[in-house]
Amino acid sequence: MGIAGKKKQKQLIAERADTFNTSIDVTADYSILLSDEVIMCTGEITLTLPEVSTADFGKSFLIVNEGSGIVTLDGNGSEEIEGKTSVTLLPNTSRKVNNVGSFWAVTRTDTITASFNTPVNGTATYTEFVFSGVSSDGEIVTFGTEVYEFKTSGSATEGNILVDVSGAVTATASAVALAAAIDANTEYDVTIDDGTADTVKITASDTFEDYNDLPTTTDCANGDFPDTTFGGGTGNSITGVDASVGTKGEMRVDATKIYVATTDVSKNSVSGWKSASLS
Repeated sequence: MGIAGKKKQKQLIAERADTFNTSIDVTADYSILLSDEVIMCTGEITLTLPEVSTADFGKSFLIVNEGSGIVTLDGNGSEEIEGKTSVTLLPNTSRKVNNVGSFWAVTRTDTITASFNTPVNGTATYTEFVFSGVSSDGEIVTFGTEVYEFKTSGSATEGNILVDVSGAVTATASAVALAAAIDANTEYDVTIDDGTADTVKITASDTFEDYNDLPTTTDCANGDFPDTTFGGGTGNSITGVDASVGTKGEMRVDATKIYVATTDVSKNSVSGWKSASLS
């Protein structure tokens, strides 16, 4: 939130809290005192309310989350807040807490704001090399600048990475050997999945979109990539998508859903955004 936004927020707080006279700034876990009135919070912190029985009927606090973290409001000991063990405040929201006799009640004092767009979680780029039969001596598989050479005996050509298929007599054995070579030698941030007997799955685990144009070639008679690039989008070659970057607690909305960032979302996040359908 910018300076103008914070000034507006504090002006609204003043208008809604005309019975309050003092405020305190809190940046770490804090046990609220009966003498407190307005509590301005910054950071990922927990506030603990006083025991209900120690406060006068009608005693109230105004809790304001002016930071980017989640503020958690807890009851004292086993006490609940309107039947809940805790209440959370998203960034740039506030709550008024009132003693109604036997428990603390919470009143919303803000308006949730959300930008209108559709955020997405990231999708990792991947490709699959599929064997239709056993590899032959001297055949190569290339992605990016790395060249993997199948050898039934001896060493690979200088500059190439050896794929030892000295005992390989099946497509599955060739797949396992290629997976092992890539896993041991790759300069790229990838993972290997050879769970399918004749398939080596190569998945980017970082900077998803950067892998989409990585070239893939082979001269194998009994194996091939589905596309000429790592994330070309043909067959089992999936185009990577960077996630919509967001801050924990950020909210967005489109015509059909509301979205919340459940953590700070980097471009490589695959699950940071959660959504719920609008009825």
